[in-house]
Amino acid sequence: MSAVTIGALIFCTYTIVAINTCAIARARYLPTALSSLAFMVANFFLIRHVAEAQTTSEFLGYLVGGVAGDLAGIYISQKVHIL
Repeated sequence: MSAVTIGALIFCTYTIVAINTCAIARARYLPTALSSLAFMVANFFLIRHVAEAQTTSEFLGYLVGGVAGDLAGIYISQKVHIL
């Protein structure tokens, strides 16, 4: 599995988690439910790919994607006022 694929998957997952956390903090029920559902779907695919990862570049893709995903989730949560 490529480092870019793992990085992209973890980026999406961490973005969803950050959005979900903001939705929970603001007691927004629909965004919380939708982001939780999206997290479960993304996590299902991520677990399979991470389990197969074996190289240092795949590990770095995982790390960079996670940090970037968190930052993107915070940014999106601040800009989108329905959350």
